[in-house]
Amino acid sequence: MRYLCFSIFIICMLLGREGSGQTYTYNPTKPGCDGTWTNGLCWDKVNVAGCSLNSPSLYPPLMPSASFPNFNTYRNNCKVTVNISQSLVLNPGFDFGFYSPVYEFNIANGAFLTVDRDLHLMEQSSVTINNSNGTGDALFTVSGAIYYRKQSSFILTPYVSSETASIINPATNTYDGVLFHVHPNASLRVSHYAAFPNSNTNYFLIEGLFEANQIYLSAGNPGFQDNRLPAKNQLIVRGSSAATANICTGITVEGDAYVIVEAGATLNLPELNLAGTGLFDNYGNTSIENVNFSGSSLFRFFPGSNFEYNNFTKSGSTVLSKCGTTVASITTPVGSCTATMSRNTDPAHWESLTGDFCFRLLPIYIGEITATVKKESVEVKWETLSETGEEQYELERSLNSNLEWEVIATIPSKGLSQISQWYSYEDLGATNLSPLIYYRIHRKAEEPESSKVISVLKPADLEIEEVWLAYPNPFSKTFRLGNKNLKPMDYEKIQISLYNGSDLLGNWESSNLSELNKRLEAFSSNLKDGAYFLKLTKGNQTQVIKLVKQ
Repeated sequence: MRYLCFSIFIICMLLGREGSGQTYTYNPTKPGCDGTWTNGLCWDKVNVAGCSLNSPSLYPPLMPSASFPNFNTYRNNCKVTVNISQSLVLNPGFDFGFYSPVYEFNIANGAFLTVDRDLHLMEQSSVTINNSNGTGDALFTVSGAIYYRKQSSFILTPYVSSETASIINPATNTYDGVLFHVHPNASLRVSHYAAFPNSNTNYFLIEGLFEANQIYLSAGNPGFQDNRLPAKNQLIVRGSSAATANICTGITVEGDAYVIVEAGATLNLPELNLAGTGLFDNYGNTSIENVNFSGSSLFRFFPGSNFEYNNFTKSGSTVLSKCGTTVASITTPVGSCTATMSRNTDPAHWESLTGDFCFRLLPIYIGEITATVKKESVEVKWETLSETGEEQYELERSLNSNLEWEVIATIPSKGLSQISQWYSYEDLGATNLSPLIYYRIHRKAEEPESSKVISVLKPADLEIEEVWLAYPNPFSKTFRLGNKNLKPMDYEKIQISLYNGSDLLGNWESSNLSELNKRLEAFSSNLKDGAYFLKLTKGNQTQVIKLVKQ
């Protein structure tokens, strides 16, 4: 019954918005399409009968954040559905919101939509991201921050990954009823911080994977009674789907905010600051290296829960409860209570606890690590602060958000040292393989815990003029190339490279497109089913096309 009020609130907030609306399907092969969101020639638009307020826009409608209208202006606008099967970057030149009370994306497996601005969620509006294939991984990336407003919601359904810099309030206004919902098999990653600093009934509801650098929760509804809990600002890590939350720096819970880790769920973080009248309920598996427990806050451990810590500091009029019994200390035993507490003082354990996304570097060995994007490569540099001379450093790369690593280089140590040493490696051709690339440094040595040194880096996308077309795509046997700007008497050489992941499969060069197509047809007929990247260079223009054989 604890979340009955919560469920009713969310359902009521969204009821009445799911009626018929209009559909936009991204079609970059249409004549006149330049691959941009705001070009109506790139979209197939269908106004669905039954809705009188379909948007007149030829592309999925946007609204500049600087001129958001009152909710009553757009509350009856039709639902907007956007279908994307090929990757797209959205940058209209201003920060914006998706202009509809119900906005739904269907992104194909392996495709991405990158919002290269700040994204503002409009008042009482929902943005839902679906994987149209229902499996694999569809990616929705916001390079800036996601700003929320009153009763706005951001929903990731299964097999969707989303990344953003921050999730924050756009001003000092008090907004309530905000929902960020991560469904099972979905993931949300926040590289800076996520915060609900005021008001109440704002939720991070995690049923999949949530990874963030820092979380701040405050305000909410006072009182620790069960009927007060749904009104608090809160982080819910759901147990029915075995959800996991990894927080890189820590969580601050104050005011009357609330964190609950349900039975079967997992929360990992290096530091918890529980203050004011904040509340933390642990039914599941929680690991916190350092706990600062102060004010009039309440920390409750329920039967069957597991709690791991290193340091636990308690002060003020705090209340610590085990299986319903108030105790003076985390180490105080309580009869037959099945809530387990264990202290772990091993630094290596805590340094690797929160996973790859959290840049959990062992500071005694690794200092700074950077990645710089060049035209067709990424230069990765890292600093070591201490070396025995026996180390080797493996540079690993992942081309997807599932973090499936491959070793692309092995670099020996420069020798015994107690001073700063710098290493670098240029990953040639990396920017042609994927728009979003992850790297980490893996330190190999005799001690097994040292291999926990990891990092994740995101390079910026490269802007290219898309004038080449591969058809059909996907293809079953062979494909051909076309170029809408190619003139009959144009004899400038065309260079083509075909990649499978990081492996170069072939290079071709000719000033005759027909000749190149014959070579590609012969070569592609022998390819196995899967995804490939085709790099085309003509003069000073370069384009990369993702191909799928099926």
